[in-house]
Amino acid sequence: MVEEQQVTAGDVARWMADQIAEHGLLDQAAAAETIGRTFGTAFVYENRNGTWAIARHVLAAFRKLTADTVVWERSAQLWRHRMPSDPPGRRQVDWAGYARPVQPPGRRAGHVEQVGAASSSRLWRTADHLSRSLP
Repeated sequence: MVEEQQVTAGDVARWMADQIAEHGLLDQAAAAETIGRTFGTAFVYENRNGTWAIARHVLAAFRKLTADTVVWERSAQLWRHRMPSDPPGRRQVDWAGYARPVQPPGRRAGHVEQVGAASSSRLWRTADHLSRSLP
């Protein structure tokens, strides 16, 4: 684990942004688990449901860092790159009513990829995970 006193919320936010840059999305539950294990418990907390959540000061740093490039996908509980079809200025979006995501080149529907570094089963998402929730 990285020593907590040497790490800032900005460092954790940069890690989150790097994960999205590398994988295209970041699952909230998996991110919280990885942040707690990697950066320390100063950056996560146990929410009222008894699961790990990302601390507000980390989320504030993350919002500042990614305001124009990342959106929160409420229905899937993940962050992803902003798409041209996303409404301007909105941080929270739902897929209903927006353009279907384009399949990445070289990937077939149902292709499985790992998101993030933790081994949690919530890290595994299919490339078409968002399109399944569309009408």
